[in-house]
Amino acid sequence: MVILALLAVLFPGSLYAGKGKDWFHRLDSLLEIRYYRGNYDTAYVVRPHARVTIRNREGLSGTGMTIRSTMDGVLQTSRLSADHRFVVSLGVSYRGLSLSYSLNPAKLRGIYKDFEFETNEYNNKWGFDVVLLNTKSLSGTHTSEGEVQRISPGDIHQVSVYLDGFYAFNNRRFSYAAAFSQSYLQKQSAGSWLVGGSFMGTHLSFNSRSTSRMLHADLRFIHIGVGGGYGYNFVPGKGWLIHVSALPNLIIYDRSRLSLDGDKQRLKYRFPEMVVTGRFAVVRNFKHTFLGTQVVANYSADGSKRKLFVSNRKWRGRIFFGVRF
Repeated sequence: MVILALLAVLFPGSLYAGKGKDWFHRLDSLLEIRYYRGNYDTAYVVRPHARVTIRNREGLSGTGMTIRSTMDGVLQTSRLSADHRFVVSLGVSYRGLSLSYSLNPAKLRGIYKDFEFETNEYNNKWGFDVVLLNTKSLSGTHTSEGEVQRISPGDIHQVSVYLDGFYAFNNRRFSYAAAFSQSYLQKQSAGSWLVGGSFMGTHLSFNSRSTSRMLHADLRFIHIGVGGGYGYNFVPGKGWLIHVSALPNLIIYDRSRLSLDGDKQRLKYRFPEMVVTGRFAVVRNFKHTFLGTQVVANYSADGSKRKLFVSNRKWRGRIFFGVRF
């Protein structure tokens, strides 16, 4: 069905001949029923009246962390960030069935050497974000006893998995998809309480050639959190949508360990430890076109500032433009 739908978009004339015409009309009827089916209040949320949507997105993402540890009474602080990732994508949707292709120009030129995989899904009831990261571009500074030293790319290897999801209770009147996938339109302002969960796993391997104290270190942590929050879609005028939401998750499972020059220590759990996900979007819809921007950010902090403390940041921002017909 997906292949036939895409062929209908790319080669409409070929499907309007003989039996192909009948198959296309059957397929289109089935997809139309599926497209408009749903339990939502049409006074607040509607589907765009279009068969085809073509969307261009340009995205920028980044990651960073701060690590503070006390060894033998000496406070050490590392502030790190990885190379930013810039991606251009083009997507085509037919009656809600989508296919997209993304590329990283810096990756093609051999400038960006990290690996980052990202996927997400947003509908009116639930949604999720998944990010896999493998980077050796982390760089920054390491401060110990007043001495600041440079951490160069290649000194640290990070492998991380980020996963967060949510469920919106007022899904008949509040649409996450209107803000983040533009597959729905929000006609009136509405908000919803949210419930969700998160998973974050990270392994940092320090093999520093440029610092004197962090020559051989290994940091591993796993967080599992559950929580609740609130999201609001504000419609200040016809065609406009401003989305703001926050979903703090209380960490209910934490396993963290640091090994520094053979000295191992666990991160002491302090209540409450949180993983916070914030989302923001602005969308402007016209008759046959739309444009906007969106931001998703994750922040976590755990451990004790008197012994070992780690804060982690992950964010992405996008601008987009699309046409419907």
